[in-house]
Amino acid sequence: MTSVFPDPLRARAYFQLRMLPAIARSWRSRDQADEYFRAKRLLTVGPTEVYERMQDGEDMVVVDVREATDYESGHIPGAVHFPRCLWDAHGPFRRGVFNVVYCDSFRSPLAAEAAAEFSGRGYAVIEMNGGFESWLSGGLPVEKACPRV
Repeated sequence: MTSVFPDPLRARAYFQLRMLPAIARSWRSRDQADEYFRAKRLLTVGPTEVYERMQDGEDMVVVDVREATDYESGHIPGAVHFPRCLWDAHGPFRRGVFNVVYCDSFRSPLAAEAAAEFSGRGYAVIEMNGGFESWLSGGLPVEKACPRV
């Protein structure tokens, strides 16, 4: 994935300095901000919690929405690859279980877009905060796809 910010710290600084004040000004009230952050806590999960749920044997589907080359170079163990070009199908999502989507990092909106798309189709979907980058920085296990022949 190519970012307009080659340095993640610069991207975060830009967001904090430029975008957050604009977002905060758009809120009409403190209640609106509170509602946003309460909803965000319900609709996102951290990599450590995903890993712990996997270790506990929870019935869940982990969906990687990144490009094929990214998936093949490393992904969350057991994650199903489901890139955007396949979203017309229902994909690996299952009803009645914890469906987690992730992308590259907090800079990519892809996981949020997938979560919105498939929750709109009636699946219980939650986005993993920070994407695969956060998973890696947490020192969590990584699986690599078999090379294509």
